[in-house]
Amino acid sequence: MIKKTSHSQRIEQYRFGPMSESERLKFERELIENPELNHEFQLDLEIEESLKQYDIIDLRRKIFRAINEDKAQVKYPVNKSFHSKWYMVAASITFLILLAGAIHLMKPVKYTNNNLFEMYYSSENAHSVTRSAATNNNNEEAMSKYREKDFNAALVLFNEILDKDPNNIYIRYYTGLASIEANQTDKAIHEFKFIIDQKNNLFVENAQWYLALCYLKNNQVETAKDLFVQISNSSNSHNQEATQILKRITK
Repeated sequence: MIKKTSHSQRIEQYRFGPMSESERLKFERELIENPELNHEFQLDLEIEESLKQYDIIDLRRKIFRAINEDKAQVKYPVNKSFHSKWYMVAASITFLILLAGAIHLMKPVKYTNNNLFEMYYSSENAHSVTRSAATNNNNEEAMSKYREKDFNAALVLFNEILDKDPNNIYIRYYTGLASIEANQTDKAIHEFKFIIDQKNNLFVENAQWYLALCYLKNNQVETAKDLFVQISNSSNSHNQEATQILKRITK
């Protein structure tokens, strides 16, 4: 029997249920903050992918099914060596599964740029800085669409506001976030760069972080790394996350 690790039960609940929405959000935040949990989660995904690739699990099931069918159909004394061979094959397949897991444990986990983006991007964290600004803003219709996750409709309304008030940093910031959600990364980059260029405002730190993530998502790795280095060496609230991500970016 394979011993379960300290996080394995929670990982299984997150992937296959049951887990409430609040528990899922808590788990996802912890994935970012806890390197050990994150490593084990990625390892779980990679092992499953490896097993799927070689169809090992399916092959093992077929072998055991064949053994059971042979037992049911044979009416005369069974040659023990015949079944011994089947069991040896089954044992070999099981050994391959365990070996695949051991190999993955020994080698460092490699992340794609998109993997890293998904791991570190969180729209929840994006709002914590700006809730106070929202109460003093007259753009409730656009923000209502954003909160409803109707990001394309929100972008239409945000763009209308910016046509009349292009220096509205608050709307620029949420236009950037909505653009990420709508998979319009180039537009998000434009908005976050505009905010950073304005310098002293409430949104600069978060804009730097999300800009770096957008560069990573766009596979502009060197540009992303330069920005992550700046963030990690600053008092930016995302400096620890930037340090983590720099260690994980594919060389």
